[in-house]
Amino acid sequence: MKKNNKLKYCPCGAKPTELCLTPGSSLKWAHATCNKCDVWSVEFFTGYKKLDSEQAMQAAVDEWNLAPETPRSWWNVTPKAIK
Repeated sequence: MKKNNKLKYCPCGAKPTELCLTPGSSLKWAHATCNKCDVWSVEFFTGYKKLDSEQAMQAAVDEWNLAPETPRSWWNVTPKAIK
């Protein structure tokens, strides 16, 4: 996973420096999770690329940045399990 300074803020309130990619329900879907809280994630289309490829990471970053912004009033309201 490469560091990426172009990621938008996570709903947890932190700005991720990288996304952790995990396989989804099939080869064409995967999940990108914030490396700061390890809770919030988006599902993205991999284009059947390997998860360690640049194309898969770019697809994950694009989907992460397209996700709706969380109101700042929700920031730092994280599940008790990660506090």
